[in-house]
Amino acid sequence: MFSIKRTILVICIVILLGFTVNAVYIESSKDTKMPPDEVVIVPLNKDGFTLIQENANFEYYYKKHNGIFAVYDKRNGFTWKSGIDHDYDGYIESTVELFIKNNPGASDEDILAIAKPLEEQMNNSREGIANSLIMIEYLNRLSPNRPLTQTGSSTKNFIIAPDLNNPEIETVQERVSNSVNTDVLKNVNNDPNHFRLDFKFKAIDVEVKVHLHLTLDGFSIEIRDSEIEGDDTDLIGSISIAPFMGSYGGKISLPSVHTETFESEEGTITEKEVKWDTVVNKPRNEGYIFVPDGSGALIRFTDYQSSLNGYTGHVYGQDIAQLPSHSRTEPNFIPHKDPSMPVFGISYGDGTQAAFLSHTSSGDEYMQIYARPSNSSDAYNLTDYMIAHSRYLYNRVYTQVYNQSGASYQSLFEERNHFDIHQHFYMLAGDGTTLDNPYRADYVGMAIKYRDYLHESGVLSYKNEQFINIPMRIDFLMSDAKNALIGTEDVVVTTIDEVKKILETLQNEGVYNINSGLLGYQKGGVTLGRKSSPNWSDSIGSKSKFTQTVKYLNELGIDVSLHQDYTTIYSENMFLIDNAMKHIGGWYSEYNYRRTTGPVEKQYYATPNRASSWVLNTYNKTSKIGFESYTYDGISNLLYSHYRSNENITTVTDTIKLYEDTFTKIDASTKINAIMPNMYLWPYVDRHLSTPLFSSQHLVETDTVPFLQLVLNGAMENYATYSNFSFYQQKDVLRMIDYNTFPSFVLTHDPAYKLIATHSSNYYSTEFTLYEEMIKDIYNDVNSALASVMNEVWVGRSVLQPGVIVNTYANGYEVVINYTEDTVIYKGITVEKLNYKLVI
Repeated sequence: MFSIKRTILVICIVILLGFTVNAVYIESSKDTKMPPDEVVIVPLNKDGFTLIQENANFEYYYKKHNGIFAVYDKRNGFTWKSGIDHDYDGYIESTVELFIKNNPGASDEDILAIAKPLEEQMNNSREGIANSLIMIEYLNRLSPNRPLTQTGSSTKNFIIAPDLNNPEIETVQERVSNSVNTDVLKNVNNDPNHFRLDFKFKAIDVEVKVHLHLTLDGFSIEIRDSEIEGDDTDLIGSISIAPFMGSYGGKISLPSVHTETFESEEGTITEKEVKWDTVVNKPRNEGYIFVPDGSGALIRFTDYQSSLNGYTGHVYGQDIAQLPSHSRTEPNFIPHKDPSMPVFGISYGDGTQAAFLSHTSSGDEYMQIYARPSNSSDAYNLTDYMIAHSRYLYNRVYTQVYNQSGASYQSLFEERNHFDIHQHFYMLAGDGTTLDNPYRADYVGMAIKYRDYLHESGVLSYKNEQFINIPMRIDFLMSDAKNALIGTEDVVVTTIDEVKKILETLQNEGVYNINSGLLGYQKGGVTLGRKSSPNWSDSIGSKSKFTQTVKYLNELGIDVSLHQDYTTIYSENMFLIDNAMKHIGGWYSEYNYRRTTGPVEKQYYATPNRASSWVLNTYNKTSKIGFESYTYDGISNLLYSHYRSNENITTVTDTIKLYEDTFTKIDASTKINAIMPNMYLWPYVDRHLSTPLFSSQHLVETDTVPFLQLVLNGAMENYATYSNFSFYQQKDVLRMIDYNTFPSFVLTHDPAYKLIATHSSNYYSTEFTLYEEMIKDIYNDVNSALASVMNEVWVGRSVLQPGVIVNTYANGYEVVINYTEDTVIYKGITVEKLNYKLVI
């Protein structure tokens, strides 16, 4: 009996081992999955459409009947429409009813010929939104917490009434069939590629002129601030552009004729009635929505059986000064990642068929990106369509606190935000292998197209610097403050001499091209250190000691910089008056920490002008020390306005201009290292730090892609988040190779537990001796994979099979990344499990 049991046990072990060795790779939303299947491209039905222009790539059509703008791509036969192009259900039903009344003897076939299908789970108001080129949400100043919505189409328009269960997203009711007055597209200045639609809304006194510019790439939509007119323009909450363009899904009710017979005094009368009672899906085509969440994410098309929250990306982050409240509390979850670039897209098919990329060149500082599944649980989209679009904020509700006890009321901005909108749509077709059509119809083509646009417009430029080995980022946390019996005292965990010794050690062990940032390099440390200029500390290193060390390390080829956050301030180390940014409600914007250690419990934000002056003061007072670069946080990724008074406002547009001017005053030979910088600062950035390798991983997101890294490739060095907090597994090292992103660490000389009573207690594992071997191992792995391609342009990325990625570079080299537990053969070359191979 014992031997039988042992035999069974051995068999079970063998079976289990067999499944382990040959396990199917299980994909998650962190992976990039295989491309979707091909789609069947249906020719454009031109009924009702008027051809307005044609060029080598496109035919442009407009349908006055329901306001649909259509782009027919001659390269692939695909048609993009600004909406779902469906007649209003009420119009269809009334047309059929009138036909039967006027033609009592009509046959069933005659009736069915004009009885078009109805949209399921739609009504006139939702169909008005789904057909609209623009949609306006407007606010009621008497009840500001109940936003209303009006759409822009050529013949009908609707208002969205408040839903008591959800004051932000509303149920719908028909307003009037003629609530928008508009003429046909007007040609502008006899330019055959420039048209304009004039919308005049009746629910509120607002007129908007919408410009259409037709190009060889696609088209663009422009709304000029000076052409938004009327007495109620300050009530505009937002304007959305083509909210249903490229939408997926939809269901229709098919018509059938029912005959009912009844007796009347005159005799038998046959009454015919049309019913729509067979619900079917509209044709489904596989594809996905791309959103710039983290490194980039895809939301694959599917019919959602259960409601999921959609994705909302606040481009450059929300304006803190215009949030609903001046006071916020640290969330008990990891914050969502904000888009650092104003771009999104939709792809249909297997990546070689049809896609569009949309980006905004004006108004991006007020832009949001919405992507919603069908029947989303946040109630923004209650239809059977998946949608993605942009939304621009003009006004919003905020809480006006009017006394120290916190009494408040809801209010709107007295004056809306002012800005121009210019949003571009680039249509992509094919596999990107032809000179006249070089962009694949997938997220890779979108990224390369956007990269080329940024280079052509001067935002990005390729660096001439060539490396033999990859660079490495080694930051140091030097000190921070903790509470003392009286006041505070500094906890020093790394001196400048120890920085010198550690960097020398790493270089001697084969870690090359090191650049470094020094956090907490002065009295007060990371939290309470002075912003305007360093307050040197002998316990960390005097000014002369820094000067000697920086000079010595520069001669070794090691770049050391001062690392400072110029936007986060505390009342414990400076007066808030004239230093702290004010919310639109007149109070200082504050951020309360949920769990506090150290001497601070809440943070404030420096005014944009003050942060800018501190950057330049520090630079001017330390440039002679010999720093070859400076490292910036906060100012690189936080964008907000400042309300000194109702008449004295620094808008986010002003802030962008101020920060741009600030960086132009830093010598061009000085490199700029920036933490997750926003796109408007990319012209000045040499090193992109804390580059995300994941998305926020919303449930609706199905894939993660390196869109950001593809865009920035060749223009700046990309460094991942700190490996001693994130990267312990081989798959994480492979992801850095896959995403062409260099490793980074943050270190201390002394054990990290010494910081436990400071605000830097979240740096929980930093001691150099614990990570010396890991630093060398990760560097050598990534260097052996990327050294041959890091100076080349990244031109392609494909999924060979689940868990196996092939990246292609301009010199013809390929890097194969195998995330699976199985060996893979590619072009006759073996790629071991959880490994990579450079294919030449």
